[in-house]
Amino acid sequence: GRSYTVFQKGERVEVIRLGHARRDEHQQIRATMIELIPRATGCKLKESSLQGDSGEMRGSLDCSA
Repeated sequence: GRSYTVFQKGERVEVIRLGHARRDEHQQIRATMIELIPRATGCKLKESSLQGDSGEMRGSLDCSA
């Protein structure tokens, strides 16, 4: 029921949530965004590099595998 856009440039990734979210939804949205990254890019997220919130996240990827 929610739309996201995933951008990848080399080993960098950005995920943007489209649309409004209620205050109680942010934790689940963040988890969904983290799940989307490897599915959309085929690369593993370097979780320690992740910055942002449930509206926009940026991080580094490991695409060597």
